[in-house]
Amino acid sequence: MKYILFISVVILTSCFNSNYKYEKFSLDKSKIDFIEIRKRVDTVSMRLSENQIDSLIAKLENSEPKQPLYIFAEYYLKLHFIDGYTIEYATQQGTVRGNGGLTYIINDKEYFKNMWFEQSGLSKNHYEYFPTYQEEGEIFQVIETLNQDNLESIKNVLSENGHKWIDIRGVLFYEGKISDEQLVDYTAKARKKI
Repeated sequence: MKYILFISVVILTSCFNSNYKYEKFSLDKSKIDFIEIRKRVDTVSMRLSENQIDSLIAKLENSEPKQPLYIFAEYYLKLHFIDGYTIEYATQQGTVRGNGGLTYIINDKEYFKNMWFEQSGLSKNHYEYFPTYQEEGEIFQVIETLNQDNLESIKNVLSENGHKWIDIRGVLFYEGKISDEQLVDYTAKARKKI
């Protein structure tokens, strides 16, 4: 029994060797048909422009490979190859996670957010709305997809308070910064209207 335990420890230790060098990201653009990006909560993807594809490939090829890691995806990139094959990557800030969990770190935490904003026609002055609450003095946002009633209610509250907004397939963005306290108030008012 002691020998089995010893062998198991040696095998597990070798599997998680921190000195292991992971391969750099490599992608042949001539094999790519197109690339799409979509938000985590969205079902519709947007195609990247040729310039965005070139920029993405350069960022990924210059990224730092890391060990397998679980991330909470903000955006998904779907690569469509000419031969019909597809690969999807999850992204969180400056981290890209591929199949098998290997991750690649780029040095721009806003890169994928900016790419999605550019494709959707939004500016950096737009912010995604999330229901915002206050309990025991702490303000927090609930990241959730709004149902149609909640969505229409918060649109009305934003409009009544002079804020411009854009609805992109059920994801609401407002223009200009709104304080957390105001968002708490707007969320409460929207809930009362339902």
